[in-house]
Amino acid sequence: EGVQLVHCDRVAFGQCYFVFVDPAVGTATDLLESGKVSYAMARKEHGAGEGPSEEEMKATRKMSEELERKVKVAEEASQRAKSEAEDHLKKREQEFQEQLQKRQEDWEREHQQKAEAAASDERAHDERAAAEQEQRHAEELARLQREFEDRQRNAEAAAAKRIQDLEAAAKKAVAEEEDHRQHELAMQRLEEELMNVMPLVKEANLIAQELKRSERLETKMHCELNGGKRGSVRVMAAVMRDGVRLFEWSPETLENRVFLLREILQRCEEEGFEVADQMADEDDPLWDPIVVERLIGVSQVLLEGLLLQVENAVDTRILSSEGHQAGMLRVEVVPLSYEGTPGVPDSEIVDEPEDLLGARLGCMIHVVRASDLPENLAN
Repeated sequence: EGVQLVHCDRVAFGQCYFVFVDPAVGTATDLLESGKVSYAMARKEHGAGEGPSEEEMKATRKMSEELERKVKVAEEASQRAKSEAEDHLKKREQEFQEQLQKRQEDWEREHQQKAEAAASDERAHDERAAAEQEQRHAEELARLQREFEDRQRNAEAAAAKRIQDLEAAAKKAVAEEEDHRQHELAMQRLEEELMNVMPLVKEANLIAQELKRSERLETKMHCELNGGKRGSVRVMAAVMRDGVRLFEWSPETLENRVFLLREILQRCEEEGFEVADQMADEDDPLWDPIVVERLIGVSQVLLEGLLLQVENAVDTRILSSEGHQAGMLRVEVVPLSYEGTPGVPDSEIVDEPEDLLGARLGCMIHVVRASDLPENLAN
């Protein structure tokens, strides 16, 4: 007896997952867009335990919304700070002008009263007093002007610092949101590549077994360091023979070789399996020239120590393409003088690292040794 499938049922064959679509009910596109089926849901139902769960996806969406909200709040706070700073400066300037006008009116009124009350025989004395009063008035005006300018500079500096802090917070929030978005896109691309490569690898292994070939394919994920917070992950297909990796194929190459394997299997079924035994290497889809040089891994050496203008020797880990430690690397980083000789003389040493901005800074990298390498890759 069989099991009758209905629309939206999931079927698992090994590590491959399929969804049954009844054209009379709907299409596969409708199911994917509605979120009723996904690769993560299928793996969770099958008990694989891998891939992001619905709760993790909800948490990811919630984190993205929170980052967007922080960016919006930071931008609104920056605009409010700018508006408050402009209003504060205008208010200070208006207060100064009013105070200046009041002092001017008081002085003119006092001067006029003294001029009217002064007698003719005291005119000379009054003129000297008026001159002194005018001088004092000018000095008072100059003092008020200086105080106003000082207050204005302090207010402008405080407003500029606040705006700078808010802009920095907004940029940080934008950068975090962009980093989170790029991570989500990378995970989505990785999931799509796995859904494409894994069935092809299984099909290639079945055809190779049918053709009685000793080669076997395995799905590999390569980690690449790109200098950012997160590295990138590529999906590759490794061709193995007796547990030894011969070469690796990209998803595009794998798809092409599986197509050729299908043609060869069809020819063998029609003409006999002697066709596969008589193939030349150039016609064999499972053959590639052996690459003599193999990448052991990648090691990162930070150059921040050059800011101190001293020699720096570090032991750094070698990470394989699969993200595992593949040994240790001893590296010496030696700064060079302006003439290109190792070491920096006392006359070229700076007090602060900022003094090196715009200057030529040369260095010599010396790889001393590599240790604890894999036996199959060590020479």
